[in-house]
Parts: sequence; C-alpha cells; structure tokens
Amino acid sequence: MKVTLSTGQGRLHFVETSKSLCAVGLDHDVITGWIPMRSPPWFVNLLGPLVGRDKLHQRLSLRRAISESGASICRGLFWPEAYMQMLYAIARRGWYDRSKASVRGWEAFGRATVRHLDGDVFHVRSGAGQGGAIAAAKRKGMKVVVDQSLAHPAEIERNLGRLYQECGDVFDMGPNDPFFKLVVKDCAEADVLLVNSDYVKQTFVKEGFDPSKIKVIYLGTRTDFFGLKSDYRLQESGVLRLLFTGGFMLRKGANVLIEAVDLLAKEGVRCIVEIAGHAEVGKGLLQKYPKHVRDSFVFHGFIPQGNLKSLFARSDMFVFPSYAEGCAKSVMEAMATGLPIVCTRESGVPDATAQACAFVSLGDARSLACAIQSTGQDQQMREQMGVFGKDYVSKYMKWEDYGAQLLSLYGS
Repeated sequence: MKVTLSTGQGRLHFVETSKSLCAVGLDHDVITGWIPMRSPPWFVNLLGPLVGRDKLHQRLSLRRAISESGASICRGLFWPEAYMQMLYAIARRGWYDRSKASVRGWEAFGRATVRHLDGDVFHVRSGAGQGGAIAAAKRKGMKVVVDQSLAHPAEIERNLGRLYQECGDVFDMGPNDPFFKLVVKDCAEADVLLVNSDYVKQTFVKEGFDPSKIKVIYLGTRTDFFGLKSDYRLQESGVLRLLFTGGFMLRKGANVLIEAVDLLAKEGVRCIVEIAGHAEVGKGLLQKYPKHVRDSFVFHGFIPQGNLKSLFARSDMFVFPSYAEGCAKSVMEAMATGLPIVCTRESGVPDATAQACAFVSLGDARSLACAIQSTGQDQQMREQMGVFGKDYVSKYMKWEDYGAQLLSLYGS
C-alpha cells in the first residue's frame, strides 16, 4: 500500500503523521509548502513583515522536519505559496479580498499537487483538495482521506459570529466564507473524513454529514513533554502562574482570559499569565484594561516547542478558554506535561480526560475566574488533575498509536 500525504499551505500535524507512518513501515510521499533549505535566515526574516509573521525563518524551518521524517519523497512547492503570499500582501493593502486570496492560493497548491499523486490513498489536509487534486486522485483510483482539524464552520459562526460583530472585527470563518466553502467541499468529496476529536465529528454530523463516513483519531503528543510538571506547590507565594500557548486571539478566548484576570484582580487574586505565541490581537484587546491588568501578561512571542519546557514546569495551570477547536494540540501538550487544565469543552479534549480538566462555560469570564481561583487554592486537586492527565496521554496518545490507527484506516 502507498499513500500520498498533502499538507496544503502549512505544516499542521503532518510532520508527526509522516514519522508515525514510517514507524509502522508504511511507504508514503509528502507534498508540502516551501522549505527554505538554502535561503539565508536574514533573507527569509526580511519577508516576515510581508506575510505578517515574526521569526519567519524559524517558523518555516520547522518544515524541514518533514523532509527528514523518512518519507520516500518530500516535495516542497514554492510557487503556490509565493503566489498566495503575494495575494495576501495585496489584500493587506485593501486591493483584494483576503478570503479570495486564500482560495486562489490553496487551489494553486491543489493544481500543483496533481502531477505528484501516486499510490492507493490520497490523504489531504482540508482546503488543499481543490484545484483538481481530489478529482485527479479519484481518476487514478486512489481513495481520498480528507484531514479536518477544526470544528465545522457553522459551529464556529454560532460560537463566534456575534462576538466578532460586537468587537467590530470582520468574521471570516463561517460557512459562507469563500475559503471555508472550499474546506467543506473537500470534506464532502472525501471517501473518509478524518477528524481529531469527537467534538469535531459532532459539529459535522449536526450539519448533515453521514456519521459513518467520519473517523475520529486523536493526535499523538510529544514524548519529551511527558511528566515535566512534578511539583504542584504554587511556584510563587500569593501568585497564580497561568500559561497559554498558541495564537492569543478571539477564537482562542483571549478576551475571556483577560476579563477573568481583571475579575480576579478585583477580588485580590494576583495572576501572572505567560503567553507563548502570536499575540497581536490579544495585545490590542488588553489596551482598554488598567495598567495592573496589562502588567499581569507576559508576552514571549513565538517559541519553538522544544523551548517551551521551562514554561510548562514553572506554571501552576494551563488556561485555554477557546470558542472552537478540533482537539487543541496546545492543551494536550500541557496535559502531557502534568499541568492541570482549565478549558472549555469546545477545546475538543477527549471525554476520557475530564478528570484532568476544570471545564468552563463558553465565553464566560466569571466561570473562568472561578475555575482558576478554585484550582489555584487546592494543591491536592491540582496534583490529581495533573497526574491523571499525564498518565492518560502517555498511555493512549503517543504518535505510534496514531500511526497504527491510520494504518488500520487506510487498510479499511
């Protein structure tokens, strides 16, 4: 059996997917975006402001791991990505619609994919199957597995549409957005829709998808994160140290976390919130709050995953009040370290890990503040949550488990 993996315009979890397939001995090729193998870092970083990303060379260099994953062939497609980024640059100047730029860029990636299709199964990230890619795979007799790692756009719109409107922001993640129409079309044309949580499956079934067509496989977690947290005493007397990793934005609940910290401050509970990830939106939301609330947030920017370990070890809990996810990778990584988790059910964590989490209501800062405070006050509870979470993840959510389940899916 031979598989072609297509990552689309981004990395997502396909590096780990490729490695997990190598671990189970499955022959496969990978098609991905540009990998700056020879370009000097300073040159790549100069391009960063054009695409709205700091430390661009570090980000893109993470893709090198996929070329070293053991895949038979790894093709990095430069021109589709350059084309899309050019359209994005034009859109930022108001001369073109960003969603249409995404559509054109992802369709270009799909078109470039067609001549590289090979094997029995085409496993493609949702959005990268158009431009003729899925149609060509089916003509070749390949079965199509579309990989969808986020809730259905209709669910995202229900949870976030009004909030964006209240904040005066443009909401572009709903089912009528041109790019997300592309994503849903890929999902509809798949032979199997592969999702990373029961939550995602439920959102697609709610929108009329056949549940028998949807396969849930939870992603694996880095083994070097297992058990980093061992001391459950508060790391600083009288202070709760909270950690958030990933994009600090509205969809991830940045507004809710900021308001919760404000509420806790008014009740005399001091927090320090460390943010590792792109945070321009969150920083903007924070400006309307008093200085003592602003000073509670420490922004580290993008940090490679391997350098996150010290942040995990020195934090008291991981907080993630997201409005809609797939299964949030950042939450599962924090759980693997042994941190107690405070999050929404929309974060997509497995139901079996409920004992590791304090769940909060969607968009409810008061609920989040209460959960943070009660978790911070109970060392025994923090330890029980942390130990349960890391034991579960280390037992059931390793990447070799993911590879074995994928192999079974392909075979079926």
